[in-house]
Amino acid sequence: MENSKNTKLAEMIKDKAGRLLAYLTQLERIKTKVVRNVDDYQNVLWLSDIPRDSDYCFTQAWGMNEEYDNDTWIEIRKYKEPVLEGVPTKCKQWVDWESLRNTEDIPELLESIVIQEEIKNPDAEPDDPESEEFITVNKTIYLKDYPEVSEEWEQFVDSKWMPWAELHQKWQSVQKVYAKLFSIHQEQQKLGEQYELVLGIGLLSWRTPAGLIIKRHFITAKALLEFDAKIGKFTVIPSIEGANLEAEFDMLDPENQPPNLRQVITDGLKSANDDPWDYSSVEPLLKTITNSLADKGQGEYSNSLEKQKKISEKPVVEYAPALILRKRSIKGILQTLKTIKEQIESGGEIPSEFLDLLEINDSKEDDDTSEEKPSPEIPQTIYFPKPYNNEQFEIVHKLQSRKGVLVQGPPGTGKSHTIANLICHYLANGKRILVTAKTPRALKVLYGQMPKQIRPLCVSLLGSGLAEKNSLE
Repeated sequence: MENSKNTKLAEMIKDKAGRLLAYLTQLERIKTKVVRNVDDYQNVLWLSDIPRDSDYCFTQAWGMNEEYDNDTWIEIRKYKEPVLEGVPTKCKQWVDWESLRNTEDIPELLESIVIQEEIKNPDAEPDDPESEEFITVNKTIYLKDYPEVSEEWEQFVDSKWMPWAELHQKWQSVQKVYAKLFSIHQEQQKLGEQYELVLGIGLLSWRTPAGLIIKRHFITAKALLEFDAKIGKFTVIPSIEGANLEAEFDMLDPENQPPNLRQVITDGLKSANDDPWDYSSVEPLLKTITNSLADKGQGEYSNSLEKQKKISEKPVVEYAPALILRKRSIKGILQTLKTIKEQIESGGEIPSEFLDLLEINDSKEDDDTSEEKPSPEIPQTIYFPKPYNNEQFEIVHKLQSRKGVLVQGPPGTGKSHTIANLICHYLANGKRILVTAKTPRALKVLYGQMPKQIRPLCVSLLGSGLAEKNSLE
């Protein structure tokens, strides 16, 4: 009888857990909008925009270079804007200064200008001392009447402006990419860990039979953007945890996803050894995707760095690499929910924390509503380096017998102060502590609360930059 009761309870728990997991999974999917167009992401730098004819730019998309490490995916260095000098004094008043900086067209002088000229006052009274003998008037003069000005201008354009324009165009092309990376860097600092930086390869451009416009990369690699402010240099390298090449098909509706294609591409990416520039491994996979999507061989693949401008009913896959700043996907959450589901279905133990969500865990150890709740027993030795109160003692006591304690309070009530005391106490007892927060700012505030003697023991990962990498090492 008891076994039957336990079996029935286990089945009830399993059923309720399955329904909750299905609900949480669908809830995450509903909250997340499927991005089908790469232009809808937060920021995008197309590597085809990086100028090749500059000593200040490099990308692995062009092929390997002995001067750069294999892990240097992109490097852009800033340099001073070329200055145009030597405008003839005789021509200065005829110059259209705005058009002078337009390097697309040869600058021309104004056909006419208005100058001020002093002439004798025809109304002046000879016997009147207050009457002005000369007055200033505006006068229009025409360039055609000054051939020497035009001649000197032509010499200036040929000898000074043309060489400057060529240099300035090169500077502009580098500056455009530099400004884009600066924008991505600033946005990433502002948006925090909710956003990620990836390198996209294999751009699909397609109007599906259902009329959906698809413009997304099939293969992504995790990237890290570093900025050296002292010398003005941006460098894109693999993420600290590695490039983690991954196939993405979520932009396609299920009916447009060829069976088993995701697994085929995922397995194929392993041969690239986490290197998105291993063209010999990546290109065959992109061709496989193209052939799988195409109806009657109508698909097309191109190894061009340039992206296609037009979208057609024929699926076109291009190499077209791009650096993308986007909101992190929910894949991690979905994978966690999937793992829990598989663990439950296989008869594994359900985590007690998940049982709490099911409202089935009948453990009374955390019931704070008990009428006969004993007063907390203060441990013999408490290692609090900062001022403390009885509530902090109570937290230490609760954590001796519970898996967690929730401490609530509005800003300024001492939560960070309390956490700093708890960290020091557990460090003194030989424990290791992991502190997480939604934003880097919260961790910075907590770090400021730590005693100076303890700070060298703290490994602070407030982002994914070089400083964090060095701190972790």
